[in-house]
Formats: sequence, structure tokens, C-alpha cells
Amino acid sequence: MIQKSTINLSYGNTGKIGYIKDFLSRYTEAVNKYIDLLWSIQRFHGSFVERKLLDQIDSSLTFSAKQSAACTALYIIKSQRKKKNKIKPTFSGKAFDLDQRFVQVQEGSNSFDLWIKIRGIGYKSGERCSSLLFPTRKHKHYRKYADWTQKKSIRLRIDDKDRLFEDNSS
Repeated sequence: MIQKSTINLSYGNTGKIGYIKDFLSRYTEAVNKYIDLLWSIQRFHGSFVERKLLDQIDSSLTFSAKQSAACTALYIIKSQRKKKNKIKPTFSGKAFDLDQRFVQVQEGSNSFDLWIKIRGIGYKSGERCSSLLFPTRKHKHYRKYADWTQKKSIRLRIDDKDRLFEDNSS
């Protein structure tokens, strides 16, 4: 059984939050470009996007982030093709799945119980930071499932009030 627990990432400073929102904006743009590309060449199958297709999109994302954006686009297209009305989808950019290439959850040893390390979200030229640490605190629901094996991926989510949350599954 999979249990989900949401934790708030608002303990991070405004610079970190702004940087992650910038990444999420660039990621959303890349996903929509890959949707356009895959839809135009009628690529509706598979689980991996080849390097030659990845290189067709101009983006400031790192290679790993472009690969993740392309796979997200492929997943969205495959989901849309299962529907009766098959129109080209768009990615709204309110929730982002990041796997172990991008995220590491670390136990805290100070006033914060957890630290969420997000890496690989810089620019491909490497001019910005390579990783960010977000402090957070465990809450009652999170502690309830503390002995379960934690997944190595997370879902970053931005709510209607522009707050940043992380959904973690066990």
C-alpha cells in the first residue's frame, strides 16, 4: 500500500523558493515544447524519448531535466490518446514528479527534522547553483508512517496561493 504525506517547503528562504519556481517554469515550458514535438511526429508509444528528439528542443535545462520533461510529455500524450476525444494536451505546471536523479530526503540534526535536497535543476551552462536544500518539519501524519520504506521520488506541487509543497510517498 502506498501512503502519501505532504510537507511544506516554505521554511526555505525566498531566494531558494524563487529559484525552484524559476526551474518549474522552465520545466513546464520544456514539457509543452516536447508535447508539441511528439504530437506533431505522432509519437504516442514507448517510455523513453531518444537523444535525437531531446536535442530538437532548445532549453536552458540540464540534460537530466530535459530527459525528465520529455518523459513527462510522453506520459501526458499517451494518457490523452486513451480518451475518446483525442486533442493535443497541454501541461499546466502545477505538479511535478521528480525522481531520485533530482531529489534526496535527508534526516535533520537541528531544529528541522528533514532536509529536502533538490539537485540538477540549474542551467545547462552551469551558471546557477547545482543543488538546493529545503528545511522542513515532520508532522503527525508523516511520523505515523515513519517506519515504512520511503519512495525515492517526490511530487512538487504549487497550490492556488503560490505556495510550494512536497508530496512524499511511502
